[in-house]
Amino acid sequence: MKYIIMLLLTICMAGFSQSKNEQSFALSSTIDEQDPPENIQVDTMPRPTSYTAPKYPESARKLGIEGEVWLKLVVDEKGNASKISVVRSHIINNEKVSGKNVTSKEAYAALDDLTAAAIEAAKNWKFNPAVLNGKQTKVWVTLPFKFKLDSSKPGKK
Repeated sequence: MKYIIMLLLTICMAGFSQSKNEQSFALSSTIDEQDPPENIQVDTMPRPTSYTAPKYPESARKLGIEGEVWLKLVVDEKGNASKISVVRSHIINNEKVSGKNVTSKEAYAALDDLTAAAIEAAKNWKFNPAVLNGKQTKVWVTLPFKFKLDSSKPGKK
């Protein structure tokens, strides 16, 4: 799990490191006057400085469910995450859930738990803020959280 999180951070940081000529965000969401524009080009994108990996929910682990959750959030001028919302979430291995007889109701309850774990983790992330014209500014970012069971551990399939 630790290696997966590090890989995700590397991917996110690679996307964050693009210049203002190469990167803009087009995301749909309910916005208010306090929110940054949906499409903003900045000189420097936010970079994670401190993050909390989500805890794999026991409900999903017991059922052998893996999933992916994409969260959209605002990174403010101080590097704090706020306004967290779910862009999408889905079960990755729905057809082959470890040979277990899992109902749709159980699977989607576990997906809800994965989503809640991702949101809880994202609340604690800290960033170097985005910079536009030499000034720190708030922007929208999207983060992927992938939940994959570690098959190398004893007792896991």
